[in-house]
Amino acid sequence: MPRKSYAWCINLMPETARPLFLLLALAALVACAASPQQQQVDSWNQLQNRYPREQFLTAVGEGATLEAAQQQALFNLGQNFSVRVTGVTQSSNRLTSVKSEGEEQVETSVTLHTRVRRHTDQLVQGAEVYPADLVGETYRALAVLEKTKGRRILSSQLFELENRIDDALAQTDKLGDQRLESAGWLQRAIELAEVRDQRHQQLVVLGGASLPLDPSRAQLSQQLTQHIRALPFDIAFGGATHEEQQTVITNALAKIGIRQAQGKADYSLVVNLDQQQPFSRDGLHWQRAALRMQLRHMDKPQGEIGWELKSVAQQAGQLQSRMDQRIADTIEKKLIDELIALASELT
Repeated sequence: MPRKSYAWCINLMPETARPLFLLLALAALVACAASPQQQQVDSWNQLQNRYPREQFLTAVGEGATLEAAQQQALFNLGQNFSVRVTGVTQSSNRLTSVKSEGEEQVETSVTLHTRVRRHTDQLVQGAEVYPADLVGETYRALAVLEKTKGRRILSSQLFELENRIDDALAQTDKLGDQRLESAGWLQRAIELAEVRDQRHQQLVVLGGASLPLDPSRAQLSQQLTQHIRALPFDIAFGGATHEEQQTVITNALAKIGIRQAQGKADYSLVVNLDQQQPFSRDGLHWQRAALRMQLRHMDKPQGEIGWELKSVAQQAGQLQSRMDQRIADTIEKKLIDELIALASELT
């Protein structure tokens, strides 16, 4: 009956009005029934609007598969804090001043969110990932971190880091300022302080209060350098080191604060400089040398530091002066860091 009435109404219309009526009816039907694509957009907008910026930190990820999109969302969330999520993508890079440890284990589900389960010393361990429908040929996912939860995680980590810094400094005090191992514990305190500073910055990003960080990394670094320079060293030279080069090396050591101890010292640096004979090639004069320093404690070897050096000059008479400069520059720029590295190995 409705179909007959509908046709009857059309038949009553003038022939010129019928196409316009049909076009308007078709437009009304399209307007009443939203496309699946539009429904997806509406659903995605509702999901994002559920997490206001004042309370949540969010990041979107896209990928060829649902799992790839979820992992990329986690990675992007981590990027907001200058951290990395291990195992998100094979091409992901790691931070200089911070180290990722362990793996992120992710559960995927069509109906439930994905939770990062394993702690890898990254804030994103507390994030949740919500999958979205396929958009064209690309999947989308939303990673969400509640700021209150993030602040709670970071506060706990900061408390633990402060305790570990205090423990490292306590070891330094226990060993005293005449032991190289004390420098190793100071270096460990600096590394922990670097992580602490990053966690504190993340806390501020999440709306937490800015706190005084004591001791600061700058204070600890200055203390470490002073500690190395204050250590008493007995400086000795191997037989292959010529007297002129001994003077060059002694002056370079003094420039960075390492001088011959007055009286007996527990630590000694045994220096050997092996210079090869100069040679000519392509119209230039070359010379190579090996600089070695053995660190000893109570006549017991503790480690060895070494560098391969070379100098080049247009005139043969310039070779030795340039080699002497290379020796001095190497000691002044690298020795302190090498001694700190040795100290860290002893702790």
